[in-house]
Amino acid sequence: MNPVRNAASTLVRLLRRDGLSFFGKCFRFAFSREAWRWLLNGGRRGGESAAASVIRASEWFDAAWYRRNYPDVARAGLDPAAHYARHGRDPLLNPGPDFVGDEYLALNPEAGCMGVHPLLHFERHGKREGRLISFLENDEPPVFPEGAIAARRTFRTAPADKRRTAVFAGYFGNGRIPETDLFYLRGLREIADNVVYVCNNPVFPDELGKLDGIVCAAFFEVHGEYDFGSYKRGWFFAKENGLLDPAVCDETVFANNSCYGPVYPFSEAFSRMADEPCDFWGLASDPFRGRDNLQSFFFVFRRPVLDGTELDAFLRDVARQPARGYVVMRYELGLTRRLVDAGYRVASFLPADFRARYGFVPSRMPVTTMGAYRFPLLKVKVVNGDSNESVDEALAILARDNPGLHALVRVRKGTTKRMHRRISAEEHRASFPGIIEAIRRERVGRRLPVRVLFFVASASEFPARPLFEALLPDPMFDARIFVVPDLRRMDRDPATVRRACRSDLGASIPDDLFLEAEPDEFGLWPDVIGDFGADVVCYPSLQDLSRFRFNPHWAIGRKFLPIHVGGGSFPACGGRGATRERCFSCFWETFPASGAALAGLRHVLGIDGE
Repeated sequence: MNPVRNAASTLVRLLRRDGLSFFGKCFRFAFSREAWRWLLNGGRRGGESAAASVIRASEWFDAAWYRRNYPDVARAGLDPAAHYARHGRDPLLNPGPDFVGDEYLALNPEAGCMGVHPLLHFERHGKREGRLISFLENDEPPVFPEGAIAARRTFRTAPADKRRTAVFAGYFGNGRIPETDLFYLRGLREIADNVVYVCNNPVFPDELGKLDGIVCAAFFEVHGEYDFGSYKRGWFFAKENGLLDPAVCDETVFANNSCYGPVYPFSEAFSRMADEPCDFWGLASDPFRGRDNLQSFFFVFRRPVLDGTELDAFLRDVARQPARGYVVMRYELGLTRRLVDAGYRVASFLPADFRARYGFVPSRMPVTTMGAYRFPLLKVKVVNGDSNESVDEALAILARDNPGLHALVRVRKGTTKRMHRRISAEEHRASFPGIIEAIRRERVGRRLPVRVLFFVASASEFPARPLFEALLPDPMFDARIFVVPDLRRMDRDPATVRRACRSDLGASIPDDLFLEAEPDEFGLWPDVIGDFGADVVCYPSLQDLSRFRFNPHWAIGRKFLPIHVGGGSFPACGGRGATRERCFSCFWETFPASGAALAGLRHVLGIDGE
């Protein structure tokens, strides 16, 4: 595009968005440190050098390891930090043996949706927010204060006036209901007759009185299922108590305390959406992998959805997940997909092309969303610094338009989440005897076949095939295959790769032994593991360049026994390079590539002589 035309187009867009305040921003920038840095750097922003500095200082970056694993960088005499700063979005590159970029983005899919540089995102935002970087980490059980208790309290039910029921999901760790939650709940009461408040934590008994006159019911219990576990409990309580009946309710709202609000009365948003031809809607939509996705500010379900069975079935299936990333992908993203696939129409308060228009997801643009659209919510993580716009400017808008809420938000500004505890490979391996004992008790002891799932990247890289074929006639085993697309074949879509691999494996393997999964499911294989209920998972050769080579930690936190079958020049416990050695540290055992592995597997599972 012509640079002059491009600059003019950008200027018009910014003027249309910001009005005359655009010139004030230009004036402030002209006297800022960034402007002088830009001038002294010869007109270059210096972003890459700054990024390289961040990466070089990161504890997760290992220059020597990077040169060993990517010899082209060493041969070209390139600076490893600068190279990773420029190319770190490539899923085949990692900064060191303990940080897997693709894994970080999978655990934090909202960051993955934005196409960010994984290590830079972690150093600039994720570290402060306590984000998980690997399945080698887990959430330590929260320690709640002594005296906080699990509680259930019902209050007065209001008559059907506004014809809405709301479920509000909360979490707080100190036993005291946050004033920001109470502010939000009062805002919901302005547009809903009844509000059900469900928290994933205990509470001090003397706090419950604060909710009288605001909510119709409140539940405080540790369920570990995040917001959707709270939605599930609130939904079924409302349903069982007639709060969703057609005679009293036309819309149901799901909201949570990941946001401060309402900045502007919720009635404004509901009035603007009243004539929108849809069956459910939210405040913002950001397409994920080409499909509609309502962001989790809140969800509003109208009568067609309430009368159907899909939402009820979806919530009934909500269960505890090993990490928050699964919750986002299976439930937050999965909800929109489930309802749209069922034929329901979706809409959003913000323009559907918001990200295309502004370049970032709405949750990271508080100045634009509040200033231009009177957006009623402000993400808590934005106040803590995770923003593409000035947090101070966003707080100035909040102070101007809602000083009462601003006074509450300022109390919490600058708070950070605690970091998660990193699990060592030794701790992971120490869990395997318990898993083996569970397989013996739940499967072998009940005369049920042990479910063994084989991941296969290609017919030529299937050293476990002798074991697979030996298991087929054995009634004590149920063996299946799932084909994983190889990253070396990125020119082909996953479905095509799977079909080609199945063809390569030959007609000797019946079709019903292959498990299928949607190409865009989270991680592909963790979902398959859960759906099949795998007891043992056999990984492919780590010589290939499939995702298994670069995601050695996927097994962490899953209730199955991970094994590896070696083959060819890749012997049982050998392997060259730190990456492969660390991969092996996540497996219970490496079997030889022969049918003899069956005897070893039967022995350890306690089914000798069966």
